[in-house]
Amino acid sequence: MGKETYWLELGDLNNTFLDTNYTHFYTAIGTYNTQLTATIYGYTNNCSHTSNLSVTVLDTGTANFTFAPSGGGSFQFNDLSTTMTGVIVTWLWDFGDSTFDNTQNPTHTYPDTGNYIVCLTITSDAGCSSTICQPLSFTVGQKEIAVSNEVKIYPIPAKRFFTIELPISFVNPEISVTDIVGKKIIAMENIQQSKVKVLTEELNSGVYFVSVSSNGQKVFTKRIVVDK
Repeated sequence: MGKETYWLELGDLNNTFLDTNYTHFYTAIGTYNTQLTATIYGYTNNCSHTSNLSVTVLDTGTANFTFAPSGGGSFQFNDLSTTMTGVIVTWLWDFGDSTFDNTQNPTHTYPDTGNYIVCLTITSDAGCSSTICQPLSFTVGQKEIAVSNEVKIYPIPAKRFFTIELPISFVNPEISVTDIVGKKIIAMENIQQSKVKVLTEELNSGVYFVSVSSNGQKVFTKRIVVDK
């Protein structure tokens, strides 16, 4: 029995030999004519077979947003979603308190203090959707804008550790790290320094939430990524 080879032409000037499944990233939308040629090299003759397949790459779009408090439990949400060449045609905001909005840049007022997960789902003119979620904390009696600007977490994504910088105005700060279902993985109390190094040895690669409390009140939550 002779040797077998597989030659794959991807339709975007990229070609490769392969001996297993192959993943390719197209950098532009469009339709690409791919071709796979299988060749068996025999002792006296070679045998080749070619298969063709058209691959259509749509403009999926990427959801993204920021938010800022505007006082009294109200927050201004700003859409930063992008597409490669198309346009975004729908927005769906889930504010995490069983209320929704379909405008591009809404304002929402939370009736109660607490921690919320805000999600934005966008749909492009190609009919493809993308969703992103971010944590939001609304706590009475704290400086609403300053907290998110003063607490710093780096590097993100984290590998062996990440550092949290705390403002000196925090009283008896505490730090907790939870997974995406709310299970607490790391808890740190009696913090005496303004820079805290958090090791990731207890964390697998994935998404986590870092929360900081001052004087018994949660004042900051941020989503981080661990990529070991």
